[in-house]
Amino acid sequence: MKRFVMLRPSHLAAAIALACATPSLCHAQQPADAPSADDNTRVRALFRKGVAAFTSGKNDEAAKILREAWSIRKTYDVAAALAQAELSLKDYREAAEHLDFCLSHFAPIESEQTLQQIKGAFADVKTHVAALKITVDHEGAEVHVDDRNLGASPLEASAFVDPGVHTLVARLGGDQVTQTVQADAGKEYPVTMKFGAAKAVQAGARVTPPGSQAANTTDGERSTVPVIVGGAVFVVGVASAIGFKVAAGSEGDKVSTFAEKNGLSGCGNGTALATDCAAQHDAAKSKDRDNNLALVSVLVAGTAAIAVPVYWFWPRQSAANASARKSQLLVGGAPNPHGDGGSVWLSGNF
Repeated sequence: MKRFVMLRPSHLAAAIALACATPSLCHAQQPADAPSADDNTRVRALFRKGVAAFTSGKNDEAAKILREAWSIRKTYDVAAALAQAELSLKDYREAAEHLDFCLSHFAPIESEQTLQQIKGAFADVKTHVAALKITVDHEGAEVHVDDRNLGASPLEASAFVDPGVHTLVARLGGDQVTQTVQADAGKEYPVTMKFGAAKAVQAGARVTPPGSQAANTTDGERSTVPVIVGGAVFVVGVASAIGFKVAAGSEGDKVSTFAEKNGLSGCGNGTALATDCAAQHDAAKSKDRDNNLALVSVLVAGTAAIAVPVYWFWPRQSAANASARKSQLLVGGAPNPHGDGGSVWLSGNF
């Protein structure tokens, strides 16, 4: 690793001194909700202990100690030290995340030289990972990359991932949006996740209170709301089916490529690379999942295609019959709460 100030033991000694000089750990005036003095003392002790372990070549122990300090309080200096230990273990993804945090929260009192050295280290480690800049069209969605929870949208920082295939999931209420990304080292990928279509379907249909105009429509006055909603469901279903089918085809190509590379029994007898076998397995799983989602989307679109004509052409009560029935449902001069009125409630979940 080039240019990273904390790579050499002499600079590590300076980093230990930084733990008592930097305002992130020792500044006298802190906000009311700042960690207690006991927490600060513990973080300083763990910081020194972790750096000492790293200097002694105990990289695993250093990373463990510094992660404990990080769990107590997240500061730019702890992030830099932890990234150093992770780099020694070739944990490039985690090192990238901590260097990114360090630069985002870097103290202005530090020297420009130190800042440039850490920027250089960050540029180097990014050649080993991919960066995902994830945006979601609704705030408050819980975002996951593989099994890692990134928090709620909007996300402030990029998500760093190892090269390979990754599954992104955004959840909002009962809705879920999933995307698959093939990430290459050293590249950045903008990813936009949209709930828009599914949310529009759910918001488009509302229960109409008894006595409203929609409740009293006759054969010549059918409400167009269910037709519009059904049409939206059909369009979303068809588009989703196409999208998932294309994705399944792409994953199938990857499976074929890796299968040809690994051979029929390469993954079984160990002659193929473990990473290639894992990539083949992941691509096969993604292919099956996308095929299943495409089938579900086709069923949803088909249901909507049948439901809309049935609704529109199904025989309705005439105005006279509706009026007569309404008069029969009057009890004591007041409308029966179980009388005529109501509407179709149609929702989609994709």
